[in-house]
Amino acid sequence: MSWLGKCADRLGIQKRTRNRIIRGVWMLRHPASLALLIAETLHVLIRPLIRPLAAWIGFNIYRHKPRELRSVLQVSLSSHKQYMLSRLLRRHGIRSSFLAVNTTKNDRLTIGYDYSVPMNTNALFREIISAWLLWTVMARYDIIHYHFNAFLFQDGYDLDVLRRLGKGIVIHYRGCDLRSREVNLSLRGTLNACAECDYPEGSCDNPGQRQLIDLGRRYGDHFYVTTPDLLDFMPTAEHLPFVHPVEVDFDAIAPLPRNEGLFRIVTSSNHAGVDGVSHIRAAVNRLQREGYAVELIEVIKQTYREAIAAYKSADLYVGKLLMGYYNNANIETMMLGVPNISYIRPEYIEHMPECPIIIADPANVYPVLKEWLDKPDELKAVGLRGPDYVHRYHNPDLLTERVIEKYKSILAAKQ
Repeated sequence: MSWLGKCADRLGIQKRTRNRIIRGVWMLRHPASLALLIAETLHVLIRPLIRPLAAWIGFNIYRHKPRELRSVLQVSLSSHKQYMLSRLLRRHGIRSSFLAVNTTKNDRLTIGYDYSVPMNTNALFREIISAWLLWTVMARYDIIHYHFNAFLFQDGYDLDVLRRLGKGIVIHYRGCDLRSREVNLSLRGTLNACAECDYPEGSCDNPGQRQLIDLGRRYGDHFYVTTPDLLDFMPTAEHLPFVHPVEVDFDAIAPLPRNEGLFRIVTSSNHAGVDGVSHIRAAVNRLQREGYAVELIEVIKQTYREAIAAYKSADLYVGKLLMGYYNNANIETMMLGVPNISYIRPEYIEHMPECPIIIADPANVYPVLKEWLDKPDELKAVGLRGPDYVHRYHNPDLLTERVIEKYKSILAAKQ
């Protein structure tokens, strides 16, 4: 096979791709291997042609740069919030859609999207569908609002094209797409989302994450973070609070069945180490040993509607104990009138005098739980403050108007 390797070297094919081709030649007798070989070979040969050809056509079609805000495209990994934001913008007279990246048949958090890039596709198909969406969908919008660093092309080709087209580019960080374990541990000691992280080693602080962050910084016109702790990693970003849910009929979701006579505590996390769930389990187990009639329901990797059903059945919701701020689940449960416990850093809580969340961290979650279990009427009264707080500080229409004004200023600066 040395002749094939020499040909690959002359063509400038990367070593990894060359080895795949050579390995495929040895496996031609297997149809599946042959199909993979053909797809990868075509990708190597066709990719250099796809982008220039699409760009030549696209730049001739989209000659006029946007002057005023008429349309916004949300681009993100599958998530309910980005779908909601696109529908809120429609409510405010803006043409808006949601392009979901890396979708699968079993997406748990999605409640809908308008366009998608499937996750499990070969490189050639991914290149073709991404180029198609770039020029037939993204190029038709004035503002592209990215979330989770979900760029269509890992090398930022879509960002470069959109800038050349005069589009506004917003980068919205939502957690570990921006966090650095090294920075977090050095700044925040043991009370932070990275202290007990159970993601696989190397999930952050790696070249891939840094490359995406660098691309966003290079091309972004404005930057948002969902929680203020993320400002540790990008101080120039703007904290944009979560909007409370829209486009979901909560009344149509039945509460999870209850066990008679048990006080129900609910928590939720897809990564227990990030949220300090072990401390909640330990506290509840201790209370049970002491004779309290209490149970813990954990919402783990369930659909959005299944999570809401669990929240509606709760007497108390206990959220993140490490990160230092609250999240969507806190907002959803407060909206339902469920009392909340979470850890919020002192520098944040002092600016939130009306926040009804009871403060606890891993060191004191047990005594805090015990204290409030012994005064159920006062606990219910705390829960009743939740809906008004959510309406005031997470009002979807007010926050959407704020975002629209930012979009407009981005486009105005480009004139």
